[in-house]
Amino acid sequence: LPALAVRHSSSVARAGLATAYVIGAAGYITGLLVSSLFDFPSGPVIVWVLALIGIVYALLMSQRHDA
Repeated sequence: LPALAVRHSSSVARAGLATAYVIGAAGYITGLLVSSLFDFPSGPVIVWVLALIGIVYALLMSQRHDA
């Protein structure tokens, strides 16, 4: 999911890779926190949070390139 979020990034390949790692780490950590706070199963919560962060990032970057 993080790789899909940065797939249209026009920046240097290393910057896109670093961004994907940051998105992945943020999604994983946030998913674990949400899972532990609300007593939800960790796996699905991590996937949903990764998807949400990836979608938000992709939308923000598309808005930025359109302006």
